[in-house]
Amino acid sequence: MGTNTELYQLLRHLLTWRYQPQRHIDRYSWQDTIEEARDQLARYLDRSPSLRPQLPLVLAQEYPRARRRASRDTHLPLVTFPAACPWTVIQVLDEDFWPEERTD
Repeated sequence: MGTNTELYQLLRHLLTWRYQPQRHIDRYSWQDTIEEARDQLARYLDRSPSLRPQLPLVLAQEYPRARRRASRDTHLPLVTFPAACPWTVIQVLDEDFWPEERTD
């Protein structure tokens, strides 16, 4: 897998985490999934550090796909999810970053 695939998966899981909080019932499973996606992406970037500057572009490219897939996975309307990624690359990669549940 490459950075695009890894980032797509991570964004998809973060969107599901934030916009479908009832899935937190199985919290550890979701945490494990997100942490594993972050670990895989970090390992990939360790092997190819020259790709790191490209991450903002990859994030912008992969977010729309992740958004559509999160909508299908959660059965929530596409408009539930922001049109543009609400997080920075730094946040997405940060192992301590967990998107807050939607409060609106």
